[in-house]
Amino acid sequence: MGKVSSTLTDHVIITEHDNRNEEVVDITQDIISGMPNDNYEFVPIRYDAIEKALRMAKPHDSVVLIGKGEEKFIYRAFGKEKWMGDEVVASEILRKMKEEE
Repeated sequence: MGKVSSTLTDHVIITEHDNRNEEVVDITQDIISGMPNDNYEFVPIRYDAIEKALRMAKPHDSVVLIGKGEEKFIYRAFGKEKWMGDEVVASEILRKMKEEE
């Protein structure tokens, strides 16, 4: 995933995805090790990563959210936590951005 995204995109934001008992930083290092380019950054909290991606996007850019989709939970070291789903989060952030205009 890291190699493909780094090769085919202008910018990659890496974030959490069901890390369970693994440290997010360790998972991120595994992903980064396969990336041939340095066009990435790490944002540990998924909501913040989605918001950053949407705010960085310019007209006619595409933002691709992969990993969670419509899943309703994120599994973290301390257990299962409710998650709205990436589409709901993105819609909420876009609505907030529109209100800020």
